[in-house]
Amino acid sequence: MIKVELFGDNHTDEEIKSILDRLYKTSVGGYPYALKLAHNNCKISGADLAKLVSLYGISNEIGSREVLE
Repeated sequence: MIKVELFGDNHTDEEIKSILDRLYKTSVGGYPYALKLAHNNCKISGADLAKLVSLYGISNEIGSREVLE
C-alpha cells in the first residue's frame, strides 16, 4: 500500500491504527489478499504461453515483453 486518504479532520491515532489493523488482517506479505489471489489465478506462465503458441501458431515480436514468472 502506498497511500491511505482519510476525509475530514481530527482523526485520532486510535482510528488510524484501527484502519491499518483491518488492512493488515486481509493482506499477505503486505499485498492485499484479493489482488494476490487474482494475480495468482490469472498469470500466464511460460508453459501456458508455449501451449498457446502451439495451439494457435502465435508468436511474439522481437523486443516484446517476455512472460514474467
